Amino acid sequence: MIRTALSLRSPAGRSGRLSILIFHRVHAQPDPIFPGEPDARRFDAVCGWMKRWTTVLPLDEAVARWRDGRLPARAAAITFDDGYADNHDVAMPILKQHGLCATFFIATGFLDGGRMWNDTVIESVRYTPLKTLPLQPLGVPGLLAVEVGSVAEKQSAISQVIRAIKYLPVP
Repeated sequence: MIRTALSLRSPAGRSGRLSILIFHRVHAQPDPIFPGEPDARRFDAVCGWMKRWTTVLPLDEAVARWRDGRLPARAAAITFDDGYADNHDVAMPILKQHGLCATFFIATGFLDGGRMWNDTVIESVRYTPLKTLPLQPLGVPGLLAVEVGSVAEKQSAISQVIRAIKYLPVP
């Protein structure tokens, strides 16, 4: 039934549509701070569904076939942004197990062991032993402090801090 519905929505040929599933992370275990990000078990299930219900193609091939009007029915591509280590360590073995391919976009500026600023915010909030994180000394616009004693407070604090500093000029 699902394959039929997908075939109607994404037929083969010139009227074909390409679905692209975009991932950033696949954690080994569920992450309580980001419960919406897939862990290995959930990603394995998604890969199983993709294998059964779609025709997964490498992104470059899918785009070329879309341009030429030669997409198969239920065409899909899987991509990963940023190049987190878990893409290789967790996602890649699951993809291989299912015989699926993916395209990985790597933030090459961080290959030397650095990390993106937003990940610094996330990990700082995640691991702080404090219940209240003072932000005034850091000069975060509009925030003097954030509560970080519970998972829900950490989630809120991460969102607030990232939103407050995202568009500031780089020093």
